[in-house]
Amino acid sequence: HVIIHSSITDNFKIFSLQYEFAHFLRAFTVLSVDCFALISGFVGVYNKFNISKLVKLYIQVFTYSAGIFILYKLLFNSSEDIETISFFFPILKNTYWYFSAYIIVFLVSPLLNVILLNIDKKQLIFTLSCLYLLFYFSTFIFKNDIYHLVGGYSAIWLIFLYLLGGSIKLYYQTQKTTLHYLLCFILCCLFTFLSKIFIQIFSIKFLGKGLSGDLFYSYLSPSTLLGAIFLLSAFKNLNFKYNFLKKYLPKISSLAFSIYLIHDHPIVRQQLIHNLFTFFPKNVLLIIPISIAIFIACLFIAYIINHLINFLLKIPEFYSTQRKKPL
Repeated sequence: HVIIHSSITDNFKIFSLQYEFAHFLRAFTVLSVDCFALISGFVGVYNKFNISKLVKLYIQVFTYSAGIFILYKLLFNSSEDIETISFFFPILKNTYWYFSAYIIVFLVSPLLNVILLNIDKKQLIFTLSCLYLLFYFSTFIFKNDIYHLVGGYSAIWLIFLYLLGGSIKLYYQTQKTTLHYLLCFILCCLFTFLSKIFIQIFSIKFLGKGLSGDLFYSYLSPSTLLGAIFLLSAFKNLNFKYNFLKKYLPKISSLAFSIYLIHDHPIVRQQLIHNLFTFFPKNVLLIIPISIAIFIACLFIAYIINHLINFLLKIPEFYSTQRKKPL
């Protein structure tokens, strides 16, 4: 998000070291959405449908969507033309595209789990393979988004990844080492990066102009999908030896969604991320420390806000319990 929304690459010439390094980093991060969606299916295939979980997620989304908007208006007294209603109806107005798409996945997950748990393994593999081939050829080869995948920014693509993640959980037993899968992940990312360079060189030489070369920088691309699968495979059976990691990693991972809600809020994206390099030197090496700083800041904010939300949600439950007690 820092690389894309800050538009830092617009400041560098094509093939310059800083330009290529920025896109090198992109190649290793573009698969995060695919990996997140695969994990949803991987952990959700045996889960029972729980509407209260969806309600809690929506409360989080609404709190951050409306809260950041209100705070921005109060602090900066901005007269900027912002569509206010979008922050109070974040799903219907697509404030956060991932949650708007994920809510469809969540609602149909009982049906998806029935399919995963009852369909024949060979039939499942055949179906998923055919679906991906249809998605790939229609989008990449014929440039016709007939299935409304929107480059992967859609519920259809997330449903496919949920089914794929669930099938990995059910049928794929990790036989290679973590290092093996990490090396495969790195190779996929390097292919994505090198494909961009090749396309740009080819287009300049034969077309007389440089194309963006972002063909494989897509959630739908084979290298992105395979990279996400290898990354999931690398960590799915990993046991951490250090108590520190065992204690704090689950807590940090539970806040990942809230971190996304904060830093990818339209106002934060437009007012902070987009303008980052008007305050800092236009040096691509700063992307890493700035990203870490944003992550840590959002982590602390999310920790406080989520504890406050959980406390407020427990108040009605507390009074309900008190009423049931005999006098």
